[in-house]
Amino acid sequence: MLNDVFFYNCTPKQDARIQDAKNIFGENLPYIIEKRMAGNVVIFNDHFISACREAFTTGCLAKMNSMEVDLFERFVKFQNGVNYRDITTSENEVMTALDKWFMDDIHCLSHPVINECFDAATHTWTSCTN
Repeated sequence: MLNDVFFYNCTPKQDARIQDAKNIFGENLPYIIEKRMAGNVVIFNDHFISACREAFTTGCLAKMNSMEVDLFERFVKFQNGVNYRDITTSENEVMTALDKWFMDDIHCLSHPVINECFDAATHTWTSCTN
């Protein structure tokens, strides 16, 4: 009981537990990389994109888990040119894809979806006439 009283009267402990809960229950990966014949396709989680848009508008990162905050902060640094851009790294691939994702949003272009090609129509072979 004494620990409960101490917890409820201690804002830093409450804040730490809230952050823990966000990370545990909000284990959204900000993106996945799906391999296709044309190359890797980075597909971003809808929650992450929504939380980024909110962060750009309000400066609030409260709805992001720690992985999302990390990626968002790296993206801002990437956009500001703070980080050295090495085109040989996957980091650049993700940052470039995120930039393109936001640009496609502005231009109302559709985004790739997970397993998009899995449900695509199969090829129909033409019968040979001999």
